[in-house]
Amino acid sequence: MPSFSKKFLKGLAHDKRQMTSDPCSRLKFLNSTVCTNSTGFPSLIVPYVPHLHLIQMVWTPAELLRRGVKRPPELKKPFSNKDIKRMRSLDIPSVTSNLDCLERIQAQIEEMNRQLLDEFKRRLDAQLIATIPGIGYYSALLIHAEIDDINRFPDPESLAAYAGLVPTVSQSASSVHYGGISKEGSAYLRWVLTEAVHSHKYLHAGSNLAKFHSRIEKRRGKNKATIAAARKLAHIIYWMLRTREPYHSQGFNPVPKPARTSA
Repeated sequence: MPSFSKKFLKGLAHDKRQMTSDPCSRLKFLNSTVCTNSTGFPSLIVPYVPHLHLIQMVWTPAELLRRGVKRPPELKKPFSNKDIKRMRSLDIPSVTSNLDCLERIQAQIEEMNRQLLDEFKRRLDAQLIATIPGIGYYSALLIHAEIDDINRFPDPESLAAYAGLVPTVSQSASSVHYGGISKEGSAYLRWVLTEAVHSHKYLHAGSNLAKFHSRIEKRRGKNKATIAAARKLAHIIYWMLRTREPYHSQGFNPVPKPARTSA
């Protein structure tokens, strides 16, 4: 069973970020790397799935339309088994090549996902992180790989700083100015935390984290709210790993206050 290293997971994150920002510019490279490679599992397979599939699935019908071939009305769902069989029966080389490419990609995707899931099952910290709604096994593995040993960080703010989610500070003799986030440290951790905030709010709108995001958004806008919530999420993950507690949607006090004593 292969063990996925921190470098491997960072490679997946890098490829996913790049493809998200500019999918079309990498299509030629993807086709030459992914579609022709029937052995091994290139690091870009998993993160490029939605984008590469989308491009291929748009180009194939476009090629058919250019040739005046339309999908029959009875085939309502594109790329169903019947639709793929119909497209193959046309015996158009470019269309057949695209369909072959999609099949090879899908087979490698399934194998890569299986290996990643097996790795996730071996990592207790990743499983703990994945109890947060909106964080799946891939994101949990990446967060775990970036944090490594939580004991490296003396407090939750240190983890937030490592992710570059703390504000910059300009200080003079008479004033202190807080600017935008530093963006220092791990760009991969910062990226996956901000992505997780969006997913979490969609899946668990009633949690304290989602409500916190909504409050900030009303006052300061969506972008600043996302950064603030990602910073808070870093704090949450820090205490989850330190206390070995799963996610508590309505909050959890890791340092209980001492009971009051009567006079």
